Amino acid sequence: MGETVMLVLVLLLALYGCMELIRRAAARIMRPPEPRSGILVLPLSGHCDDAEYRIRTAAAQARWTEEIAGTVLILDLGMDEETRLLAERVCAEYPAVRLEKPSGLEKVFQPRLQ
Repeated sequence: MGETVMLVLVLLLALYGCMELIRRAAARIMRPPEPRSGILVLPLSGHCDDAEYRIRTAAAQARWTEEIAGTVLILDLGMDEETRLLAERVCAEYPAVRLEKPSGLEKVFQPRLQ
């Protein structure tokens, strides 16, 4: 009985490994020839209970996405003090995360405009 359970577990892990190998190969083949960059804008206003979760999730996606290397821009649309402190703390931890007010958007987008 124990051997059967272990066999099923090994087969499932092997199947998962094969699927991951195919996914990575497809991502490498479909990758654009030159790296692309992007900006993910995350607008926050007032008190947001899950602000830290949202920011960290966006930062993790920007860091681990192979196709697009990007920046996460937290747009301060009137955040309360607690939410702003959380956002500033996450900005200090992740170099690709920035906190800006709407008045500072021009300086963020200006170098990327063509």
